[in-house]
Amino acid sequence: MKQFLKIFLLSFIGLTILFIPMTWNLFPFHGEITTFVFGSILKQIVFSINAEIALFDFSSDSKELNFLLSFLAILSMILSPFLLRFFSQNQREKFKTYIVLIATYYFAVILMKYGFDKVFKAQFYLPEPNILYTPFGKLDKDILFWSTMGTSYSYNLFMGFAEIIPAILILFNRTRQIGLLISLGVLINVFAINLSFDISVKLFSGFLILINLFLLIPTLKVVWNVLVLKKQSGLNESTGLAISKSTKIMLKSLLIFFLLMESLFPYLLKGNFNDDHAKRPFLHGAFEVQEFNQNGSVLNANNSPLKRIFIHRDGYLIFQNQQDEMTDYKLEINQIKNTFILTDYELNKTTMNYTYSKKDGLLVLSSTINGIETSIKTKTINWEKLPVLQYQFHWTVD
Repeated sequence: MKQFLKIFLLSFIGLTILFIPMTWNLFPFHGEITTFVFGSILKQIVFSINAEIALFDFSSDSKELNFLLSFLAILSMILSPFLLRFFSQNQREKFKTYIVLIATYYFAVILMKYGFDKVFKAQFYLPEPNILYTPFGKLDKDILFWSTMGTSYSYNLFMGFAEIIPAILILFNRTRQIGLLISLGVLINVFAINLSFDISVKLFSGFLILINLFLLIPTLKVVWNVLVLKKQSGLNESTGLAISKSTKIMLKSLLIFFLLMESLFPYLLKGNFNDDHAKRPFLHGAFEVQEFNQNGSVLNANNSPLKRIFIHRDGYLIFQNQQDEMTDYKLEINQIKNTFILTDYELNKTTMNYTYSKKDGLLVLSSTINGIETSIKTKTINWEKLPVLQYQFHWTVD
């Protein structure tokens, strides 16, 4: 039974690393492989249970990813007796060695990617103006947490290096176990945050903890032997691979180079090492409604049905009404014709004309729909001066 569980765990971790889709910079086709191999099988299962699913999505915490992991667990259970029966002890040891090696570098690069995403403010980015002007109580917990983290560059640096440093330690035999111990504490905290704030990477962060514990088994055995059984024990640093020392050094150096490039490539390509200062699109920001005119009936800011409008960096125009409810449209700006093309979720398009004075910060939108002429006069809000975005640090409470 012990051997079966060991082989099952090795098989499950290997298959999951192979087929859980990740966004890789140097290998962008990972998700397509998963869809090609398992998509048709799982789609039959998912569609038979929920006919409303139109797209097949393996993103974290989706039904499809849950089905995929369940399927891989069943597949591992089927493979395990076969491996036990037809693989010799020596072959099973080699199988273990390769899975441990793959899991080690996979785990390290995941930590590194998430770490650099934090250091360069790509994960917990600066909150968008529409979020900053949404009342606290109307925000979901995950958006609230995400936005709060995005306001602090220094804490992002701390969180990022808390993942990058153990990732680097894991790459080397002598420091691997201490790196795994540090990363375990980091990941348990991440998993608790995901559970507590309902952030949709619970499944994947749980899987990373499983890999972490799997790689820590030698250390846990040592701790048990020394502290509980009072035995002397040491860690075996050998990988079990018959490779010359010079070849091993060359291969490891090459692998570490590719891991670093995988983590740093998008930032080196764009030259964006702090997303807080990245260039925003034309007219990005927040605008206060000063006047709302419909068929000649002019309403001031207090009586206007709209309070603010926002232009999101990802290409959305967002209207905020007096009840602080938000309505968003996909936005395309034609700077030659001075028009906004708005697309709603039913793919209906609306065209609005705009005039913008950078000097006065005035943006006026106008349209004629079904004979109704509408004009919205707005003025730029200096949202970057909000207190939450200002650097504050006090040693004392005075």
